[in-house]
Amino acid sequence: MEKSVDALAQIIKQCLGHQFTNLELLKQAATHASACDSNASEQERLSDHNERMEFLGDTLLGASIGKLIYQEYPDANEGELSRIRSHLVSRQTLARAIEQTAILDHCRIGNNLQKPWPDSVKANIAEAILGAVFLDAGWAALDQAVQKLLGSFAESADQQQHLTDAKNQLQTWALKQHKALPSYQCQRDGGTDHEPRFTCTVHIADKSASASGSSKRQSEAKAAQALLEQIKQQEG
Repeated sequence: MEKSVDALAQIIKQCLGHQFTNLELLKQAATHASACDSNASEQERLSDHNERMEFLGDTLLGASIGKLIYQEYPDANEGELSRIRSHLVSRQTLARAIEQTAILDHCRIGNNLQKPWPDSVKANIAEAILGAVFLDAGWAALDQAVQKLLGSFAESADQQQHLTDAKNQLQTWALKQHKALPSYQCQRDGGTDHEPRFTCTVHIADKSASASGSSKRQSEAKAAQALLEQIKQQEG
């Protein structure tokens, strides 16, 4: 495992900008509970796998992301900041972020978990790595690692915020004009297990619009946005 840890340390330096001093912290962070010896004692397992570091990373990530988006979105109110933060610290976003690095290739994950690993496992590794960065070097190193890992996702978080607003706006319009809620019909229409694709159609009275996305939630939001634009054209 030592060679793998050394290689992982180099990847962490390249991707997250942190050079680990204590490689034992990194080794533990990169060890999923599924990789532990089932015959080991509870105490041995606790000191081997990364679940305690995952807890720490999860806790600190919220604070670090909060600081990041507070600076990135000076015009956003509290509610908007909360929704952006929720998107950035979500299991799905963390999984997509760590997939863009070579970190997972050097982690210990049990053979009972077959690829493609679920997002929960990938997010576990991401949070544990961030927890280890903090233990190794403190807040400044953690903030830098979070920026490098998730900074590029801030723009998509902003887009997601606009999509969420579109659903809320459409609902408000529908209740005011028709005293009814929009109806959404979604179905999967392609993609892969790793990157599924969904199409959604939203109806309200005699109006409808369709859109596609990588999740039901995203396709619903895009459909709502499309219908709002259609309504604005018709009423404008």
